[in-house]
Amino acid sequence: MPKLKSRKFLFALSLFFLFLIVSPVLGDGLVPCSGFDCTFNHFSQMIRNVVNFILFQIVPVLAVIGFLISGIIMITSGGDPGKFSQGKTAMIAIAVGLMVAYLAWAIVKVFIDVIGGAEWTKMFLQ
Repeated sequence: MPKLKSRKFLFALSLFFLFLIVSPVLGDGLVPCSGFDCTFNHFSQMIRNVVNFILFQIVPVLAVIGFLISGIIMITSGGDPGKFSQGKTAMIAIAVGLMVAYLAWAIVKVFIDVIGGAEWTKMFLQ
């Protein structure tokens, strides 16, 4: 039963920190306009805000939490090679996921810069 309580506590703590991260963006708003005065530029600005929020605010925090949890699993393995391997595999998966996410962003940015993308496409990548 204590294992279930600790999982609930970790889940509640994760939700609390996620709320702290999300609240400034929700306060400012992801959409830079309101009502019927929205244009395509406002839509592209909203897409940029969402992508930047996910890539540069949520992903790093989740990666740190993942590294901490997998490190704790490795430390508390107590000589059990299966648990240690589980933590090591999780760390490798997190690192690969980070590389894929940020390399994809960089590749798209370089591609659009090289082909001389239009101003509205460059707006996504600022």
